[in-house]
Amino acid sequence: MKIIQRVIKCLAYVSVFLIHCDTVDAAAVDFQRQDDRIVVTLDGEPFTEYRFAERRPCFFPVLGPSGEHSTRRWPLDASAAANESQDHPHHTGLFYAHGAVRLEGEAESADFWHNERIELKEFVDFEANAKAARIVARHSWKCADGTELFHDEVSVGFGGDASMRWIDYSITLYAPEDKALILGDTKEGSFAIRVPEALTMQTHLKQLRHLSTGKIATSEGVTGRKAWGTRAKWCVFHGELASGPASIAIFDHPENPRHPTWWMARHYGLFAANATGQSYFEKKPKGSGDFKIPAGASATFRYRLNLSAHVYEQKAVEQLYGDWLSTRL
Repeated sequence: MKIIQRVIKCLAYVSVFLIHCDTVDAAAVDFQRQDDRIVVTLDGEPFTEYRFAERRPCFFPVLGPSGEHSTRRWPLDASAAANESQDHPHHTGLFYAHGAVRLEGEAESADFWHNERIELKEFVDFEANAKAARIVARHSWKCADGTELFHDEVSVGFGGDASMRWIDYSITLYAPEDKALILGDTKEGSFAIRVPEALTMQTHLKQLRHLSTGKIATSEGVTGRKAWGTRAKWCVFHGELASGPASIAIFDHPENPRHPTWWMARHYGLFAANATGQSYFEKKPKGSGDFKIPAGASATFRYRLNLSAHVYEQKAVEQLYGDWLSTRL
């Protein structure tokens, strides 16, 4: 009986997404600006907050369609610490960072994954209306001495309905006018989210492992721990939250450098798209993953984070990926 019920749920999931765009009304997005964050709501319900005053700007919390947290709450919400692992304090919500950045000709790299600061410079655009809902901001990536290494421009769109929510994230990295920018070969990057304990395959804390229901899958059919370090158009963590089935997918755009990207999909809950870690993922010589942006030039990476309240089914996610590509960010 359970197998039959699961098959029915999967078929229903496919049906929902095949007709999704034609039958479901999109939620109204609204922004509320505060001193250190922008609060994003869907039809008046909390969705996420863009916390631009953190050492490294991030989105936290990120709430799925059921209203449950789609990220680990610690360390930004210490009240949840008793029920969550407390490793890797730099895994804060949904974020973009890189662990080894340097200018051409320099030996030392700056580590924005663990240590250095990414500071908001200005908001370029900030609107939420019937036609658009997006935040466009520029950030300064600063070394330990406070000097700017380079800057970016980030554009973020939001949407959702009763069964899905999504964040469209585009980041353009600008090399200085006089030197090339090197995104170094490292597994510590880049577009990342730390999923909640329930969606991990195995949380680090033994006393919490009964909470782990997660599974991992990619567009290429690779599952579980074998997904780590492999290339795919998309990757998804899925399992059971208290409210029921849930999945968190990241889509890699075909125009991204080095598409399809590699996935830093760890069993304990780190989930990241990383285009610069070949020496780690493919055991190539150190430096093989270095990505160079020529002096005065730029590089753009585009992703979608998709949150679903359905049982995972690969064809359904593939449909969602195709739908995303047919729209403009």
